[in-house]
Amino acid sequence: MLRLLLRLVLMTVPLMITTSITAQDSGRVISITASVTARVAISPDAHTAVVYETGIAQESIVTDPADVAMQVIDLDGGSMIATLTGHTDYISGAIFTADGSQLITSHTNGEIFVWDMSTYQPVRSGRLPFLNSQAVAILDTDALIVRTVGYPTSFLLVDLQSLTLMGGWSYPFEFYGAFMELMGQGVIGSGYVSFITAAMSPDNTLLALANQHGLLAYIDTTSGEWVNLFTIDLTDPPSLPANFYVRSLEFTPTGEVVYYHAGDDQTYALNLQTNQIKPLIVGGHVFAISPDGGSIAYVRQSETTVYLASLAGDEPVVIGELPIAARLPTELTFSPDGAQLIAAGMPDPGGQSAIVIFDLP
Repeated sequence: MLRLLLRLVLMTVPLMITTSITAQDSGRVISITASVTARVAISPDAHTAVVYETGIAQESIVTDPADVAMQVIDLDGGSMIATLTGHTDYISGAIFTADGSQLITSHTNGEIFVWDMSTYQPVRSGRLPFLNSQAVAILDTDALIVRTVGYPTSFLLVDLQSLTLMGGWSYPFEFYGAFMELMGQGVIGSGYVSFITAAMSPDNTLLALANQHGLLAYIDTTSGEWVNLFTIDLTDPPSLPANFYVRSLEFTPTGEVVYYHAGDDQTYALNLQTNQIKPLIVGGHVFAISPDGGSIAYVRQSETTVYLASLAGDEPVVIGELPIAARLPTELTFSPDGAQLIAAGMPDPGGQSAIVIFDLP
């Protein structure tokens, strides 16, 4: 089950990548050759993409550091402009700083690197005493939040200057016996306290979380309080095996949490103040909220159509179709002005993937 968890959750580093641009009616396509676990991080200004590879799904073992070199792609010109090297293992998470000047990467062997995106060189690096720790959010200019893999999951604060631990949070148990009772259900049962996705609020005060069984929670990063909200799978005890109902979530600019519920294939908005939810759209296993908070871009399971809908409830419109190479989208990102949507997809069996840039109406 841990292998499945890692496969669903971890974000990744590139193997070998070539790029080219082809014109299509449904968007500008940058073709990529990479492995099946390739993922993409988009810079805040939407001009740069970093493609990276976890290697988890292939049961890969790194034998040459060149196998995990990250590729930097100019989204305006469609060409690879740099290679990031120096790390020695696959990447579990990649996050740009708010101004885009640096990239923070966490690695499956515990390494953390800070990269200067003007020189494409590492500024500093360190190593945490945890394998597979995944960078999930930057709390402020000096602190990184990483998620550990284990039961219970911990979210740790890392000083970005010294790359050392400075605190963190974990699922709260009133007494040790409660933890042992849950662990007594076995590895699958203990997955109930394994949190697989997280998102930081716009004001950096709340870290929203979801675990394998659909429990939604948040951490108040100011007070350190951990608050369990509710489990969207209403069976009691939670159904086994782990259902991975909430696979992604994101904050709107006004502080609502938007999450996709795989159990009924719908996306919802959650008000953390009232604990009330409202349905937004059908589908959305990959989605993005527009910078002004008025729209949601999304795809539906087993489809290549990209939709755009108003969060006010208007009928969705079709933005375009993803090429077959991006039939399994992994990333959707708006440009800062909301004028473009960037989609990235996993490779087809031939190893071809794509980044697609749509001009929005």
